[in-house]
Amino acid sequence: MENSADGCRLSLKSVSIFAGFILLGLAGNHFNLPIGFNVHFIFGSIFCILILSICGLRWGLIAAVLTSSYTFILWNHPYAIIIFTAEILWIGIWFRRGRSNIILLDSFYWLCLGIPLVALFYSGVMHLDFQITKVIALKQTVNGIFNALIASIILSLAPLGKLTNRNNRVRVGISHILFQVSVFALMLPSLGLIMYGNYNERQREELKIAETLQLKATEKTESLNRWVSEHMNAARVISELGKTYPLRPSEKLQQELARIHELFPEFHNVFIGDPSGRTIAFHPPVNERGESTLGITFRDRNWFKKLTETRKPVISEVFAGRGGVFEPIISISVPLLRDDNIYCFGLGAANLNHLKKLIIPDNPDEGNIIYLTDENDKIIFSNSDQLLPLEKISPADNQTIVSTGVQGVSIRIPGKQKHISAMQIWRGAFFITEKKVEGTGWTFHYEYPIEPLQSYLYETAINNLSIVAGLFIVAMTLAAFIGSGIGKTHKKLVTISDDLPDKIARGEALSWPKSSIREISFLIDNFELVSTALSKRLQEIQNAKETLEETVAKRTEELFRANQNLGSILASSPIAISWASGQGEIEYINDKFIDLFGYTLQEIPTLKDWSRKAYPDKEYRDEVARNWAEAVKRAKREERDLQDFEANITSRDGLVRATSIAATWVDHRILVFFTDITERKELEAKTLQMARLAALGEMASGVAHEINNPIAGVIGCAELLQTKLEKKEHREIVRRILSEGDRIARIVKSLLATARPGSHNRDLFSLADCFENVRTLSQEKMVKEGIILTQNIPDDLPQIQGEQQHIEQILLNMISNASHALHARFPEAHPDKQLHIGAGFCDEEKQSICLEIRDQGSGIPKNSIGKIFDPFFTTKSAKEGTGLGLVVCYEIIKKMGGDIRVESEVDSHTTFTIEFPLKSPD
Repeated sequence: MENSADGCRLSLKSVSIFAGFILLGLAGNHFNLPIGFNVHFIFGSIFCILILSICGLRWGLIAAVLTSSYTFILWNHPYAIIIFTAEILWIGIWFRRGRSNIILLDSFYWLCLGIPLVALFYSGVMHLDFQITKVIALKQTVNGIFNALIASIILSLAPLGKLTNRNNRVRVGISHILFQVSVFALMLPSLGLIMYGNYNERQREELKIAETLQLKATEKTESLNRWVSEHMNAARVISELGKTYPLRPSEKLQQELARIHELFPEFHNVFIGDPSGRTIAFHPPVNERGESTLGITFRDRNWFKKLTETRKPVISEVFAGRGGVFEPIISISVPLLRDDNIYCFGLGAANLNHLKKLIIPDNPDEGNIIYLTDENDKIIFSNSDQLLPLEKISPADNQTIVSTGVQGVSIRIPGKQKHISAMQIWRGAFFITEKKVEGTGWTFHYEYPIEPLQSYLYETAINNLSIVAGLFIVAMTLAAFIGSGIGKTHKKLVTISDDLPDKIARGEALSWPKSSIREISFLIDNFELVSTALSKRLQEIQNAKETLEETVAKRTEELFRANQNLGSILASSPIAISWASGQGEIEYINDKFIDLFGYTLQEIPTLKDWSRKAYPDKEYRDEVARNWAEAVKRAKREERDLQDFEANITSRDGLVRATSIAATWVDHRILVFFTDITERKELEAKTLQMARLAALGEMASGVAHEINNPIAGVIGCAELLQTKLEKKEHREIVRRILSEGDRIARIVKSLLATARPGSHNRDLFSLADCFENVRTLSQEKMVKEGIILTQNIPDDLPQIQGEQQHIEQILLNMISNASHALHARFPEAHPDKQLHIGAGFCDEEKQSICLEIRDQGSGIPKNSIGKIFDPFFTTKSAKEGTGLGLVVCYEIIKKMGGDIRVESEVDSHTTFTIEFPLKSPD
């Protein structure tokens, strides 16, 4: 295998590749395969060898230091970093000397330098025992050779030189391939079996130990439960002596206590006390110091305080005795109640040594730790000299608890310590289980050391890895021997086939080698056939070359002419055409497209640019996008072209064109056709408006007939009534009736004239006078609704020509609509509930007057503004509006030669601007 020792050129690409391999190396160390108890197969050195082979020694050493630094996290010491960096240095030095068999180089490293370094650091510096050192040496050797094998295979098969633009693809001989295959075929299954076997063995042994530990802990806890129950009954019997004997010292009471104490020798002493905590009878009657035990008070003891609070049996925490004995004890006290108050109580102080002998045998399993703690985590008893009674158990810092799969049994692993191997830390790990003792605050602890299991698994791993190492040596020897024989024939074949076409062209005689290996013999035969066929084909190729050149030239000319014709057709098409790629890039627009919309291809290079210019309003753009997506989806589902999609497109000059769009898909491109239908849409709108006005005319005729007759009667009666009334205020009311009746008649006449145009009077009148008449009629209602009306109509404005009652009708309609909008936004009185009416010249030329009606009401939604002048369209309820008011206003204004515009914002304001020409239209 040939290799290049040249370093990578420093560039963004090479640095990125280097960083990528570093990350892969760290990942290879992180996602490791554990053998057991912090023995891991790691794979980071694979990528260090790849960097070494591609970029050279300097980069390889940097990669080794960076990737192997992860081992400090895994194994809690820096020495593996030195060992793995030395491995890359060793291989790199031999690379420079022309050696390229990575597997052999790595094998010699571990035999000559790697294993001695392991012994130096792990045994000499960290003082690990021989077994751990041996496991590490074998594991790292096999692990390193396996990683070298994987790196060698990658370099043989993957064109890594392309990553750095270097032509350094590894050339591999057949003997080397055989070597790689042999070693890989041996190591992969054997290592897999080792890991699988160790994993299963560990799981089986852990489960066995955990189940045994659980069983023993359960047995001991049950024994404690029985002991507590029996001695609780003993304390209850003592308390019930208060039912038989008076609560004062007596010989008989003392004898009963002595009898009970004899039955329960696990008690140091027993006594009966009164409600104040003072002893009445006590056995033995004197303590270890010869002092009397009668009359001692225990009022200050925690167990007595709890007894008086709960009036229930109490098992105390462990404490130092001071009355009968002067060593750590626990007490069991039971009260005797009368009328729900403590009459007396019985108590026994347990002998912890007797209790310990009951639970812990004289010869416990070696290494086991057994202890009992109270509710405050204080030691009651234990089998360890380091866990003494009354000491409080505190959890160790940084320790880790791992589940075993058996409920209630875990593994406690000590926390990391500086420069202490993680394997050594496992020596201090324990299987642990805890059981609560019923009716107490006690916890029973049973711990079993990991070390025996760890030693057993390490010994198994040593044996298995030794077998793999031996087989590896055998495989390398056989592969080298067989590969050398095969390589001779292969090299001769390579020599003959080198520059084969030139040799055939020159007519050289070829002497092909022979081989007894079937596959190589087939290869040689194929080379002979190829050389014969190649000779014939060379002449055929020469002849075909001349014919092909002529055909290509002819076809190229035909294709050029066809493209010219297609371009001419598209450019002269009367329909606007564009097409875009599947990535949204607009590739072509024809002349008609530019004429219609004004945009060039440079202005709209993508569909996004086109969408933003064609639909500048974001809400409308989003609406078009949704509708277009639905139309495209429907067309594709029905397997047809998209047709008749309509949209309003804004041209470059700001003109909005109604457009019909069709589209089809060709080779992942979309071809779109645009047709201007603006005139058609305007004609349709006019036709629809005429039809609605015709319907309005029919309705107006009926309304005029139905209203004129009744209103004529009302006016006649009012005139008659006016002659009969004497009071001035009554006659004024009748005059108002007559005036409004005349106005109704004029409105009906106006409505009929609006729907059916005809002749009408055109007089000069003042807008200020019109407003005053309308305000008189509307003032009372607006005051009642809390509307603030302001006006700015100068008296000196020129008069306009038309029918005054029509303008008053428009003002009344506008004020009514504004009042409704204000009431919708402000149902009650409010400072912003305002309506303003103003007038003035529309421009500096003073050719027209603009009347502005502005309210601060609920506003008109954007989707309704375009419909408000349509007959029968209304945003009010059926009881509040008919949809004819603005239609009549619109027609009146148009007949006067004027214009009406509206601007509105929801929940803010609405402004109607009416323009009246000062000259009457013809």
